[in-house]
Amino acid sequence: MVLLYSETLFYLYRNLGNATGAVYLLLFLYSLFNYGYFKNGFRYIFWLFLVYAFFENVQYITTGLHLRNDYFFNHFYFFFGALFQGLIYFHFIRNGVVKTIIKFIVPTLLVAIIITGLYGDNYLRLPILLPVRNALFLLFYFQLHKELIQESKPGQLRKNPLFWFNLGVLFMSVYILIFSILFDYVVQVSDNWAFIMGIMGNFLDYVSLVLWFIAVWKLRKWQIKPTGV
Repeated sequence: MVLLYSETLFYLYRNLGNATGAVYLLLFLYSLFNYGYFKNGFRYIFWLFLVYAFFENVQYITTGLHLRNDYFFNHFYFFFGALFQGLIYFHFIRNGVVKTIIKFIVPTLLVAIIITGLYGDNYLRLPILLPVRNALFLLFYFQLHKELIQESKPGQLRKNPLFWFNLGVLFMSVYILIFSILFDYVVQVSDNWAFIMGIMGNFLDYVSLVLWFIAVWKLRKWQIKPTGV
C-alpha cells in the first residue's frame, strides 16, 4: 500500500506538471489570437506569455536532443521571466521611488542571474536566486495592486486586466518562493512530501493560468484606459 501511495503521488506530480505545458501553450495561442489588444505596456505581458509557453515545453527539445540534464534551461527561463516582469512593473507602476528601484534592482538581478548561473556547476541545478527574485516581485505586486485600488473607480477594479494578471503573478510568486526555499529540505525528509508539495505547486500553476486567461479576456473588453498605458 505504501508503494502504491508513493507511485500515485509521483504519477500525479509528473503528469499534472507535464499537462501545464500544454495549458501555457494554449494561453500563448489565445494571446496571439488577441494580439491586437496587447498595446503599450500590455505588449510586455504578451512576450512574457511567450517565454512561459516556450520554456514550459522545452522538455520536448531536451528529450529530442537526449540531454541527461536540462537544468541549464531554467537559468534562461529565470532570466527572461525576470526581464519581462521587470519591464511590466516598470511600465505600469506610477510611484517614482518604486520605479527607480525597479530601474536599478532588476538589471542588477539579471546580471546576478548570469553570474550565478555560470559559477561552478550551478547551471546543473535550479537558479539559486529564485527566492530573491520572487520576494522582490511580490513587493512590486503589492505596489501595483495598491495603485490599482487607489486609481480605480468603484466597480471597475475587476474589469481591469492588470488586476487579473497581477493576481496570477501573486499565486506563482508565492508558490515558487516557498518551493525554492523548502523543496531541498522536504526531499531529505520524505519523497512523498516532496511529491505532495509539487502537486500543490502544479495546482497553483493552474490557478495562475486561469487568472491570466481571464486577464486576456478582460483585455478584449477593457474600455477604460488602464493606469500607466
